[in-house]
Amino acid sequence: ESDANLVLQEELDRLRKTDQLTRFINRQTFTRQLTGLIEDGFDENSLNAILYVETDGIEDLHQQLGMEGIDTCILDLANVIRGCTQDTDIPARFSDHGFTILIRRGKKAALQETADCILENYSNHIIDLGDKTLSASCSIGMTTIGALTQSAEEVLSHARTAFKQAAQKGNRLLWFKPALTTVSSGEADR
Repeated sequence: ESDANLVLQEELDRLRKTDQLTRFINRQTFTRQLTGLIEDGFDENSLNAILYVETDGIEDLHQQLGMEGIDTCILDLANVIRGCTQDTDIPARFSDHGFTILIRRGKKAALQETADCILENYSNHIIDLGDKTLSASCSIGMTTIGALTQSAEEVLSHARTAFKQAAQKGNRLLWFKPALTTVSSGEADR
């Protein structure tokens, strides 16, 4: 009986941490893991980035396809992400239609290659909806994580900001670029 309870407890714990459709971890688990990694510090020999990925025009697709059709689109995008990432990457279903991925690579070009792989494979992918097929594209916002990164929320916000800019034209990747602010000197204040 205690073995059965342990198995049930493990299954409940898994269900709390994962998304049922995609089998990726969920937003809360991803945010917790990212916070822990930021607090512990990253390996200085690798570059770390967060990607935020979402299908272009997802709201219109949702209206056209309904719940089952949109689930198929989401699952297909998750499978494309799974095919373009490495075992050390951490993908998550972040919102109803969006995904986040923590990736670590040796060079900036390798970060770009992962995002390009997702863009290309998803736009070339045919989504089978039973009685009809369609193709869609996605957009990606990317931001790097460094020594000055303060919190998981900050990084995720930056990635989503870059995504919103990328989604305006669609089927593209944009890196987050912080706005430059002027630093006032004490002389001007005096």
